Amino acid sequence: MEDFVREIGRGSALFLLYGDTGVGKTSLLKQLTTQRLTELTSHWIDFNESDDAENLESIAESANEDDVIVVDHFESASNRAQHQIFKSWSTDGRDKRLNIIVSTTSSSFNAFRQLAQQYQVEAQSFQLMPCMAEEVESYLQFVLFPNEPFGQLKIPPAIRKQIRSARGVFTTLNEIIGREGDAFSLETGEHQSSGMRVGLVSGLFMLALVVAGLVYYVHLPSPPVIIEQEVQTPAPEVEQIEVPLESSPPEVVEIIEVIEEPEQSTIVEVDWFQVILEQSMEWIKQGDPQRGTIQIMSIGFSSFDQTAYRGYLDRLKSDNVDIDKIKIFKTRAGSQVVYSIIYGEYENRGEAGRQITALPESLGADGPISRTTGSIVSEIEKFGEI
Repeated sequence: MEDFVREIGRGSALFLLYGDTGVGKTSLLKQLTTQRLTELTSHWIDFNESDDAENLESIAESANEDDVIVVDHFESASNRAQHQIFKSWSTDGRDKRLNIIVSTTSSSFNAFRQLAQQYQVEAQSFQLMPCMAEEVESYLQFVLFPNEPFGQLKIPPAIRKQIRSARGVFTTLNEIIGREGDAFSLETGEHQSSGMRVGLVSGLFMLALVVAGLVYYVHLPSPPVIIEQEVQTPAPEVEQIEVPLESSPPEVVEIIEVIEEPEQSTIVEVDWFQVILEQSMEWIKQGDPQRGTIQIMSIGFSSFDQTAYRGYLDRLKSDNVDIDKIKIFKTRAGSQVVYSIIYGEYENRGEAGRQITALPESLGADGPISRTTGSIVSEIEKFGEI
């Protein structure tokens, strides 16, 4: 919701919210329109209830400037109705500065993308991920014991097995709550420390619902790179020392050559990735904060592999991509720490958005979005990374 509110505040756009069935897309959008976008007029179209392309066209024509149109269950719409979404955005949507949010399952992501390319339409995509294990327990406690944020949730083993099988999907979790809610208990007092941790995650829980772009995972951390550097030294010097010989007359001397050994090569340990992070941050902070760039993807921090990232850069280079235009920075997506990869420098965010369709295939395959460097700085400062 925070991501949607921020992006809608920057100007009208076509958005895509996608995720697995039951992950909570409809619930999220209902809360977004009723709790966070209360100053804007919202219109709702659910293709699970009615596959009516004319209704969508009529709503777009009658909507006022800055209105929000939610199109839920894109995957259930007919081909004609799906096309109407992009026709309405290309005409009334742009003219009236409407915000159109389309929701669909992950399996229909490619169908939406193909239509966007066909109509030469830019769309910002957000993926709603299932909850992680810690978030699941925080959600259960938040729902079952809303007035006890610092307790320790106690879950019977049989129910915990059901929770694991839910795999973080909201629909299934809510079914478990409705069926087994009385079996949960909360222990307070002695477990305040662990309870505070759970309470903190509960407070941040809703921020973790929407994650910009696609999140990929790689494995095994890599050690720092060892670079051998030659230390330049002058040629060996010969110093002549005159030493009198005790057994010889005073006027006779012996010449002794003292040769200084050259210095040895020095091994310098350099963390190449830290250098890249620092250089990227310097570039992001300098210049006009309205400069545009394109965010290619985000990678989970806990699984980030520096060796894999270097291989990624090598592959881009082999595809004739100018890797000097690639920058990387550490930030957060909801409650998750991530590395975000950006590409290019443009006059503003709008120009960056227009250039997304011209990206090489190796950069444009993962749902890139346009951003300003100023928004990146604000995002990082918010979480104390600068």
